[in-house]
Amino acid sequence: MPFSKDDQQQYKALYLQTAREYVKILQENLTKLNSGNETADVIDTLHRDSHSLKGQSEMMGYHSIGVLALLMEDIFRNKKEKNLILTPEIVNQMSQGVQEIAVSLDQIDKVNKELDLYEITEKLKSLAKIPD
Repeated sequence: MPFSKDDQQQYKALYLQTAREYVKILQENLTKLNSGNETADVIDTLHRDSHSLKGQSEMMGYHSIGVLALLMEDIFRNKKEKNLILTPEIVNQMSQGVQEIAVSLDQIDKVNKELDLYEITEKLKSLAKIPD
């Protein structure tokens, strides 16, 4: 259940700080994937951090970020379970998605409103063939 507006304001700075840390780690590890450094540790880190970002975002009421982070979590879980091959197109789309999340966090910080990430989420879902 998301926080109330009062709680959201109280925890906004902490949320932004930790979410930006997750974004940085996601970006670093997606760069490793792009350079061919796909290890179990990299996949585990990407899975864990997308899961954490999803949970925090949903708790704060930032549903668009939460949905994209959930999709990324699902992709990495499927990768860990050997049900998905991470193509360069999927990895590039995730990198773009994480960049959009970073922009959305700046919007939350400035005007208290996240970006609509529906389009990038749907494109990633289509590339990864993740069902609804």
